[in-house]
Amino acid sequence: MTTEIVARATQILFERTARVVGQDFFRALARGLAETMGTRYGMVAEVADPQARAVRTLAIWKGDGFADNFEYSLEGTPCAGVLEGKLCHYPSGVAAAFPDDTMLVEMGIESYLGIPILGPDDRRLGILVALHDQPTQRLPDIGGVLALFADRAAVELERTRFESDLARSEARYRKIVSTCLEGVWVIDRDATTTFVNARMADMLGYDASEMLGQPLTHFMDEEARAQAETNLSRRQDGVAESHEFRLMHRDGRAVWTVMATNPLVDEAGAYEGALALVRDVTATRAEEAHRQEAQRLESLGVLAGGVAHDFNNLLVGVLGNADLALRALERPGPDVETIRATLTDVRAAALRCAELTRQLLAFSGRGNIVLTRVDVEATVRDMVRLVRPALATKTRLRVSPAIRNAFVEADSGQLSQIVMNLVLNASQALNGADGTVDVRTSILDVAAPATMHPDLPVGRYVLLEVADSGVGIEPGKRSRIFDPFFTTKPSGRGLGLAAVLGAVRAHRGEIRVASEVGKGTTFSVFLPATTPPERADPVRLRPPPPSSAHVLVVDDERVIRGILRQILEAEGHVVLEAADGLEAIDMFRARSNEIDLVLLDMTMPTLSGAQTFVELQSIDPSVRVIVSSGYAAEQANETFATSTLAGFLQKPWTPTEVETAVREALRR
Repeated sequence: MTTEIVARATQILFERTARVVGQDFFRALARGLAETMGTRYGMVAEVADPQARAVRTLAIWKGDGFADNFEYSLEGTPCAGVLEGKLCHYPSGVAAAFPDDTMLVEMGIESYLGIPILGPDDRRLGILVALHDQPTQRLPDIGGVLALFADRAAVELERTRFESDLARSEARYRKIVSTCLEGVWVIDRDATTTFVNARMADMLGYDASEMLGQPLTHFMDEEARAQAETNLSRRQDGVAESHEFRLMHRDGRAVWTVMATNPLVDEAGAYEGALALVRDVTATRAEEAHRQEAQRLESLGVLAGGVAHDFNNLLVGVLGNADLALRALERPGPDVETIRATLTDVRAAALRCAELTRQLLAFSGRGNIVLTRVDVEATVRDMVRLVRPALATKTRLRVSPAIRNAFVEADSGQLSQIVMNLVLNASQALNGADGTVDVRTSILDVAAPATMHPDLPVGRYVLLEVADSGVGIEPGKRSRIFDPFFTTKPSGRGLGLAAVLGAVRAHRGEIRVASEVGKGTTFSVFLPATTPPERADPVRLRPPPPSSAHVLVVDDERVIRGILRQILEAEGHVVLEAADGLEAIDMFRARSNEIDLVLLDMTMPTLSGAQTFVELQSIDPSVRVIVSSGYAAEQANETFATSTLAGFLQKPWTPTEVETAVREALRR
C-alpha cells in the first residue's frame, strides 16, 4: 500500500508541477496533495511573521476549485504544532480537539494531516496541510509521502524568495542609479552604450533611450575620440582611473566632465566593457577661470603700483639723460664720449621699461605664456623690488643672499605671481605691527630614502621660502587657507593662496605650510630644478647687407615709422611709408611689383594688421610680411593662423633685431 501511495505521489508531483512555477505551482501542489491523500482540501502556506507565529496561504484547494488566500495566526490551531517541526495527523475529531480554531468548525473538518516545509538549514519556511470532512485512516510511512510534497514546496519557496529578493535588489539598484547626482554610463566590449541613467542623458541633452545602442564616440568631437581610443585601450588592460574628459552636448557645446572609469570583466577575467561615473564640471571650470581672472586683476592692481613706481624712476633717467645729451650737443665742440655715455643710460632705462611691460603682459594673460628656463633668484629679486612699495610701512623685508643656478622650467609670469602673492600674504599676516618677512632661495637635493621630506620624489629642487613673524594660523583654519574665496582678512578675497597652489601644481611642484600661533608662518615651495640655459656666444659676425630692397613700413605712429626708415635706409633699402591699413593697401595695389617686403603693425585704427594682411594677400598671395606687435609671437601666430608670416618683431625692438628680421625675410 505504501509503495502505491509513494508512486502515486511521485506521479502527481511530476505531472502537476513539472512545468509550472510561482502561484500556478503552489496551486498544482495543493490540489495534488489532496488527490494523493484522498482529502477534500489541500493547502500550502508560508511563514508570514515568525515572531507573531502567523502564516499566509499560497494556495487552497477545496475540492471544486481554489479559495482566496488569507493570513491567520497559529495560536489554538493544529498548524502551530506543524510549524514547530512535527508531523501532525488527526484521523478524526480535530475540530473538537481545537475548539478555538473557528475555521475548522466552519469548514466542517474532521481529520487533519500536516507537515512543515523546511529549508536547507532546517529553517521553517511554511506548512503543507491536507484536511477532510471525513475521518481518514492511519497510513504507514505517511510522513515519507508528505515529505515528497514538502521538499518540492521548499525548493519552489526558496526560488521565489530568491527571485523576489533579487528583484527588490535590482529595483533598489536602479532607483539609486536613476536618482544618482552623477551620471552613470555603461558600455560593452565594442564601446557601445548599454546603459545610462537619466542624469547622464540629461547632461548631454538626450533621453536615456536615445543613447542606448550608440557608440561611445557618437558623443565626442574628433580630438576627444582620439583620447577615448587611448582610454579604452587602458580599460582593456584592466586600468581603472579618474580623468577629465570633454563630451559634446546635443546642441554642439562642450561639456567638461570628470570620469571615474572601471573596466568590467567576466568570470574568466576577460574584458567585457566599462562603467563610468560622470560628473559635469563645466560650471566649475568656468568659475575657476573667473576666479583666476579675478585674482589676476587683483594682482595687477598691486603690480601696477610697483611698476608705476619703477617707471617713474626710469622715466626720470630717460628724460634727464635725453635733456643732458641735447644740452651737450648745443655746446661748442660737443664731448662725444659724454653724449655716448648719456645715451647708453637712456637705452638701458628704456630696456628696463620694456621688461616691466613684458611682466605686465604676462600677468594680464596677453604675454608669452610658455615654459622656459627661469632664474628663480632673478625673479625673486625683481618681484621684491616691485612689491616693496605695496607693503605695510612697518614690514621689514629681508632677502637671502643670491645663489647660483636656481633655474626651473616655468612660466615667468606665474612664477612672479607665486612670489608676489606669498610676499604680500606674509606682510598682511603682520597685521600692521612691526615684523619681518624673509624670502629665501636654496637648492635642495632629495635622495632615497628622504628623511626630512619623505613625500617628495627623489631629485633636485629649487626651494623658495617666504616666512613671516606674524600671528600664525589657527590649526582649525590651516586646512582651508588654499580654498578659493576663503580669507581671514576683512578686506581680502581669498584668491592669492588659491592661485599660488594652482600655479605650483601646474609646475609639478609642492607647497608646504608650517605655522605656530603667535610666532609666524613659513610657506615652502618646492619646484623641480633644471640646468641653466646655454650662454649665447657674445661674438657674432655681422652678415653682409643684402642688395637694396623696397620695404613698405605700415604703422600709425610717426615716430616708429621714422626710426624704421633710418634703420632700413642705413642698410641700403628703399623705404615707403603708410600711416594706416587703407593707405598701405592703396600703395601696395599701385606698386606691388616693386615692393619686396612689408613691415606691418598689428594694432592700428580703421583696419587692424590682420585685416590689412588679408587685403594684401588678395592682391599678391606671395607677399612677404613681418608683423610687429607689443604682444607675444604666440598671439600673432593665432591671429594669422591661416597665413605664413615672413617674421615677427616684438616691441620694443632694437635696430639689430629689425636688421636681422629683414635679412632673414629677404633671404626666403
